[in-house]
Amino acid sequence: MIEVLDVWRGFWTTAIVLAGTLLGFLFVAAALRAREFFGEDRRLRVLLYQTVTAYSAVAMIGLLILMPMLSQRRLGLVIAGVGTLLVLASSWRMIFGPKERGALFGPLPASLCEVAAWVSYVMITWAGYKLMRGVVHAIDWIALAVWVLLASALSMSVQLLRKSTA
Repeated sequence: MIEVLDVWRGFWTTAIVLAGTLLGFLFVAAALRAREFFGEDRRLRVLLYQTVTAYSAVAMIGLLILMPMLSQRRLGLVIAGVGTLLVLASSWRMIFGPKERGALFGPLPASLCEVAAWVSYVMITWAGYKLMRGVVHAIDWIALAVWVLLASALSMSVQLLRKSTA
């Protein structure tokens, strides 16, 4: 497993730094526009929470993968558990969150970014389970899911900036 992780070490390091930096910028933006983000418009606050969750998930999963103490089975178990929690939280938000016009699935309040993040969480859960079962190259699927999650989070950040300045 160490050989597989050595191949991906640069990716995970870059993903962690990128997610942490953008998460920090998001906190600064939220602090500067606190009245707007935490005011009466619930949709802006939900979008902020989704974006923070996506960046935090990338950073957390990357740190778990780079942590040298975990065996392959434990790493798979922890990643599958984190992925399951993210799937459940994201599903709850998509189903019971505020409804927007032009939603992807009609009555469900899901934008394409939310669906991409949800699919990434499902992929992370599945790959964590496969890693726990001994499939070493499940790390490749986790990396692909994290890449999609980063792209989704960046898109949500752009939406957040557009909506906050409008």
